[in-house]
Amino acid sequence: MSSSQVFSSVCPHNGCDVSVDAQELVCPCHDSRFGRDGSLLQGESPRGLDPLEFKLEEGTLWVRYQRFEVGVKARRPL
Repeated sequence: MSSSQVFSSVCPHNGCDVSVDAQELVCPCHDSRFGRDGSLLQGESPRGLDPLEFKLEEGTLWVRYQRFEVGVKARRPL
């Protein structure tokens, strides 16, 4: 069993794009920071990054993209 995860690159705080830093995932809009496991480390985001369903098939990564409501603590798909 793999411990790999795929996360949305949309910050749950205000919908800005999250980028990869040396050790963390960072939202430049309000400096929310997330661990590599998607957990919220600091900032204004109401929750950690939203996980996405995925599968690895014959060397190809398939991701089911999904949008989530931003600005709320509960993870609610749109």
